Amino acid sequence: MPSRFVPFVLFSSLFVLSPATTAQCSDAVSGARAYASHNWQQRVLAVRIFGARADARALARALQDRHPLVRRAACEEMGPLGSGAAPVIEDLASSLEDSDREVRAAAALALGWTRVRADVAIRALLAAVDARSDRVRTNVVTSLGELRGTTHDEAIVRALTVHLGDKSPFVRDAATRSLSWVLRDTPQLAPVTFDALRATDWRARARACHALGAALRTLEHSDASPVDGGLERSVRAALCRASRDTYVRVRNAAAIALASR
Repeated sequence: MPSRFVPFVLFSSLFVLSPATTAQCSDAVSGARAYASHNWQQRVLAVRIFGARADARALARALQDRHPLVRRAACEEMGPLGSGAAPVIEDLASSLEDSDREVRAAAALALGWTRVRADVAIRALLAAVDARSDRVRTNVVTSLGELRGTTHDEAIVRALTVHLGDKSPFVRDAATRSLSWVLRDTPQLAPVTFDALRATDWRARARACHALGAALRTLEHSDASPVDGGLERSVRAALCRASRDTYVRVRNAAAIALASR
């Protein structure tokens, strides 16, 4: 090759992009172009591209879209970002007040999926725990269990305990599961659930037994301090009283909780 062409070859090689970089640029351009469309389906496609690129800022902007299905898609793409959603978690939490029920439900589920234990997220979920929609309540109580391990745990336990007797079986199941998770990890909060053993609804009493069983298993397998030993006796005594309940299913639930190891 003539020497005069060498500088040109070296100079031009600086602008050759790798296939991965080219694909990323192409995705960015495609996403931006699709989101500029007046067609909501194209904007949903753009949101999926934003999610694939883990572009939290672009997803946060899409939460303000005029079409509910675009906003819903943005919520759905936020969840898999995990900690990557932390910078925009307040935007996602605000979607719990969206005018569309399905967007609110998607936002509630996504908040738990991210596992971002931010005050703003947990407070928003606690504020939405009594939503009219069964789907929203189910997703809210599920996410409250996912975001356990903060100073809000007692408030979470109180909210979940109330919903052990929810009118929706899906909410009751989710509340039982989430409450069991919290009490398993923080058995010191078990006494907060004792009142549910005296609820008028037998379903709430039975589910409280199930959740208290999770706390009891943790206490039994821990290196018991005098405080933990007293707590274990209190939980066991509460379950023993429940084992004499007037309703057979409550008695069975208490017996299973006491027998579990």
